[in-house]
Amino acid sequence: MEHHANLTLPQLLKALEDLPGFRLYPAWDQQRMREQVTKLYNMQPQQRKKLLDENEALARMTPEQRQQFDGVMQQYAALPPDRQRLLRGAFAVLRKVPQRDRQAAMNATPSLKQFSAHERDVLSNLLVWEPYFTEKGP
Repeated sequence: MEHHANLTLPQLLKALEDLPGFRLYPAWDQQRMREQVTKLYNMQPQQRKKLLDENEALARMTPEQRQQFDGVMQQYAALPPDRQRLLRGAFAVLRKVPQRDRQAAMNATPSLKQFSAHERDVLSNLLVWEPYFTEKGP
């Protein structure tokens, strides 16, 4: 996107379709990629940059880091939606706490006592990867 910032949306979509190998993807993947380009194009520049930076950071992970990150996300996704919502709220609060003080904050914050040991582990694991998440959380 940064290299094609001066292009219109139709020009961007054409550039995507002209990429070597694009036509080798199944039709649904091609459509998903078109939708992603359209979504990025319609974002505010600051929002687009942040999302692209986050994706680039994920791409720079080692295979081991990516495996750990994916495992944490699977743990989170396995929680019921209402528990995910509560965990996102706790995550939003704890991400503002300096990293060195987070464990103490988890132990001292009364509202976090509502979480099971497993949920607290998931929250702790999510906080390890906090720099990779947007303000909305995991």
